[in-house]
Amino acid sequence: MYINGEWIVQKEKTFPVFNPATGEKIGEVADGNGEDTNTAIEAAHTAFQSWSRTTAYQRSRYMYDAYRIMVEHKEHLARTMTEEQGKPLKAARNEVQYGADFLLWFAEEAKRVYGETIPAPWWGPKPWKKSSGRWRMLWKKAPNSSLAGNASLKTAWTKAISTPRPF
Repeated sequence: MYINGEWIVQKEKTFPVFNPATGEKIGEVADGNGEDTNTAIEAAHTAFQSWSRTTAYQRSRYMYDAYRIMVEHKEHLARTMTEEQGKPLKAARNEVQYGADFLLWFAEEAKRVYGETIPAPWWGPKPWKKSSGRWRMLWKKAPNSSLAGNASLKTAWTKAISTPRPF
């Protein structure tokens, strides 16, 4: 787990990840608990004190840098997703780009601090109902924009290895 700028490695709290196509064990990942969650929340709260003093352009730069790094590592991320999830490589590449595009959009929007809320266009399924994962992802990403402050990132246990990590 990556908390407060450090990798937290606890060998006794891991679980194996298997390639669904071959059944081969491809790694082990941290199995976080409530204490880890609380530590991450406290770290985010502390980090917000300095983050809240950054300018809109500084926030935009951080978001753009994250976009650039994700695109630079697109092939590695896509291959990892394919191995871990059994997803076709082309689909994994598209998904990585799709996620990176959110970072680029937020990088541009971070410069535009208007002091107002932009309502989401609720065309399609309502995000508070049991709808497709795509809609839930869109709804959850919007409030975590760079405009609001720091964010926490959690992945499903079925995609543990392809969880975004700093490079």
